Amino acid sequence: MHAIRIRVRMGGSNDFDGVVKNELIPALKKTEVKTLLARRVELGGVSDYQFGEGFEKWAEMDNPDSMPKTMGAEAYRKMMDKLNQLVTLREDTIWRYQADLSYYPGAAATSSR
Repeated sequence: MHAIRIRVRMGGSNDFDGVVKNELIPALKKTEVKTLLARRVELGGVSDYQFGEGFEKWAEMDNPDSMPKTMGAEAYRKMMDKLNQLVTLREDTIWRYQADLSYYPGAAATSSR
């Protein structure tokens, strides 16, 4: 999973929501992104957004340029200009599932010995 945390400047949440809903999501639906989870946390006027983008193969991470191709270079640049004016922080994290370090209640225990 590719986790993205974004902090939006104070007073920019509605504008950010509009860009995500009207430009980003429609473009993502045309790409190979199969899962996108989102949530917004607002505390003291500061909005943090957390997105989780699922992918099935590591090779999907090798093609970060799919959005400009999908949207068109000019539309992508305009969207990024809007976002760059609104975003004050971005953190990207890649999570990898490791079965031997994971626990699910009720699942049969397996031994790696």
